[in-house]
Amino acid sequence: MTGVVNFDGKTLEQGSISFHDASGTTVAMGLIKNGYYRLDQSASYRGIPPGSYGVSILSWIERPGTEASDGRVSKGISLIPQKYLTPETSGLTADVGKSGTRLNFDIQNQVDSVAK
Repeated sequence: MTGVVNFDGKTLEQGSISFHDASGTTVAMGLIKNGYYRLDQSASYRGIPPGSYGVSILSWIERPGTEASDGRVSKGISLIPQKYLTPETSGLTADVGKSGTRLNFDIQNQVDSVAK
């Protein structure tokens, strides 16, 4: 399973992508490099079984737990909107067939505005 992840119309330079089954268990994950990813179920099993999955994408400016020079421990700074960090909130899904699939994802930095 391979594909491309775009963020605001440009390839997402780095990050990770995970596919989760209906129970929320991570079934496969892969690193995003220069926009491209490849999913592996494990080090010994390439690809992903057919099925429907929820998708999460992570890309950090500063990873959670990073210690700064002043001793501060970061809660993390995400490069992309936090809604993409979990399959429950990302709105991203994937249907994988028997022969595998190339799936591309286009995510956006949408700012929700509330009229007051």
